[in-house]
Amino acid sequence: MPRRSIMSSAKRDSLLALPDTKDELIRHYAFSDTDLSIIRQRRGPANRLGFAVQLCYLRFPGITLGVDEPPFPPLLKLVANQLKANVETWDEYGQREQTRREHLVNLHWLTLPVKFDPVITDSTKFKLLFLSHACTRSFLGPI
Repeated sequence: MPRRSIMSSAKRDSLLALPDTKDELIRHYAFSDTDLSIIRQRRGPANRLGFAVQLCYLRFPGITLGVDEPPFPPLLKLVANQLKANVETWDEYGQREQTRREHLVNLHWLTLPVKFDPVITDSTKFKLLFLSHACTRSFLGPI
């Protein structure tokens, strides 16, 4: 059975669109001191810039940047200015496939709205199973 689309492609595109005004960029992508301390733990300016850009994309609009996809130029410039880095260092980011993958794993854990206890009990397993089942269902049937 083919899947139904909940929203039109135009609505989806507008939902995932990056802000284009300077005020919106600053509102969504200005880093806190905590953010900067996490970003500065990365080695080298290219890794710091790449990690920060990936963080921005995960926070808003909540997506990951594709491997060969260049970042939105105004966003890249804003992030580079905050890190006092050169925009051209983006080209050096992610030359190792493992770097991007490790950054995304770290970022997913950092951006989780609820932090999970690393000790998984039987009740935690049950809750995760229940939530995963609930997330794949809707009143219209399976998602």
